Amino acid sequence: MVQVSGVFCGYCHRRYVAHLCRYGMPCEHEYAEPVRNGIKSPATLIQCFSWSYSEGFQAFELQRIHFSLVDDRMTKEYGTEFKAKHVNGDELTERFLNFLKKEIQLHEWPVWVEAFVSLMLGGRSVAMIPAWRLKQLQTKRKR
Repeated sequence: MVQVSGVFCGYCHRRYVAHLCRYGMPCEHEYAEPVRNGIKSPATLIQCFSWSYSEGFQAFELQRIHFSLVDDRMTKEYGTEFKAKHVNGDELTERFLNFLKKEIQLHEWPVWVEAFVSLMLGGRSVAMIPAWRLKQLQTKRKR
């Protein structure tokens, strides 16, 4: 049995280790940012958890989250949720497609599908932000 958990960032296209995302994202994409022609909205963040075994999945969960500042501290707030328990790969895919059609707006599908695929295939969640984002944050802090 293998358990995988983390938070998927729609801008970085990475699943970060869950304990790093307790009070905000390491890539800081939970904030809106000013850009040349207006404001760039915060990333779509999806909390992920799967518990797989040889025959399928004991548990598979995807849930949208966002962070709010409460009493000078970032706290998670939860939104739309997909859960499946005791399913094999085909059943899981079917249920997920039905969930997408009923619950998620079409323009958000790519992020949800990418989070689903990264979680379904497994692998480790990452702890480091991508180099391109690290450079962006460093230049932002210098100003």
